[in-house]
Amino acid sequence: MLRKLYQLVPVQEAPAEKGVAAFATDFLMGGVSAGFSKTASAPIERVKLLIQNQDEMIKTGSLSEPYKGTLNSP
Repeated sequence: MLRKLYQLVPVQEAPAEKGVAAFATDFLMGGVSAGFSKTASAPIERVKLLIQNQDEMIKTGSLSEPYKGTLNSP
């Protein structure tokens, strides 16, 4: 029974694209995916930085009260 589950099946590889068009496609897809990931993670990164720096900012007077949540943004 286990032998059937672990039988290796040959994998057919897709033909490799070559040339400038393939490079441009890969480059563009990488740029778009990076843009989406940076856009999605930017608000989380901002909250992280606010929490990390709030004590020092309160001491220097540039922040009047600690961060209380996402609705507490300037």
